[in-house]
Amino acid sequence: QEYRRLLCNTNDLGTYVSGIILYKETLFENSNSDGESLASICAKKNVVPGIKLDAGTRELPFFPGESVTQGITDLDIFCKKAYEAGARFAKWRNIYSIDTDKGL
Repeated sequence: QEYRRLLCNTNDLGTYVSGIILYKETLFENSNSDGESLASICAKKNVVPGIKLDAGTRELPFFPGESVTQGITDLDIFCKKAYEAGARFAKWRNIYSIDTDKGL
């Protein structure tokens, strides 16, 4: 937490960084004793705060070796909360398997 705070309080940060992707825990935590969030600190430095939405992957039942990305459930509700917390863009990671033996 201290390291993230140090990075976000770097002088002229917005000159070199245009956006920052925050994890859920980081977006909703207060960064300093004033209760200001990292998203707010970054926005003041012209760095657009965003949020990582996916919750990783897990094995897809009945399809050995295949995985599915988690986090789509209640995504609309979470996006609204993230926006209210200062996020202005979102990142979603999805993993695709390529099985050359099956031609996929």
